[in-house]
Amino acid sequence: MSERHAVQQRIDAVVRRQHGLVSRRQAMALGFSRRMIDGRLHSGSWISAAPGVYRAATVELTFRRHCLAGSLWAAPDGLVSRDAAVAVWSYEGAVPRLIGSDHFAGGEIR
Repeated sequence: MSERHAVQQRIDAVVRRQHGLVSRRQAMALGFSRRMIDGRLHSGSWISAAPGVYRAATVELTFRRHCLAGSLWAAPDGLVSRDAAVAVWSYEGAVPRLIGSDHFAGGEIR
């Protein structure tokens, strides 16, 4: 198996695990170059979901993906919280009303 094919398989696994999303930082850590990322964007295979976060064109942008894209954008300290987290993790009766994110700094929530 070629290195390029191995890199592609690693990226595909992350995208599947993350509901069709991957961050630029993750892609580069797994071996994608800037040129490869730009090629995906230019070809339409990936679509920008947030600054530095991409969505596979084969999946639609849902509320869950929008929230998770925000979390990837704010990584490593960002997370989906409050009502948005309840909706993202599909708790029965949850109604997506807002998108909230909290950032941790020195163990404190800001």
